[in-house]
Amino acid sequence: MPTRRPRHTITETPPVEQALRRLRSARPHERIDLKELVILGADEKAARGEGEGDPSDRRRALIEEFLHLRADDRLDATEGLALHESGWVRQA
Repeated sequence: MPTRRPRHTITETPPVEQALRRLRSARPHERIDLKELVILGADEKAARGEGEGDPSDRRRALIEEFLHLRADDRLDATEGLALHESGWVRQA
């Protein structure tokens, strides 16, 4: 299916194979959803890193992530961030 989104390929190297084998043995009748595994793994890795660094950097990253998600709705990320930082009140 044509898409402008990035595509990814996963090779079952020995560590990946071992992790998948463990999952397959725990849930033998279920199909493995690799998209779900990527999301769970990314969330877990992000949670581990949240305690590191400056909280304002984390806040800014969350704002940028939100604006990126809305980019498909034709929201200008720069204007959206400026609006967020200045508030909704128009300066006279």
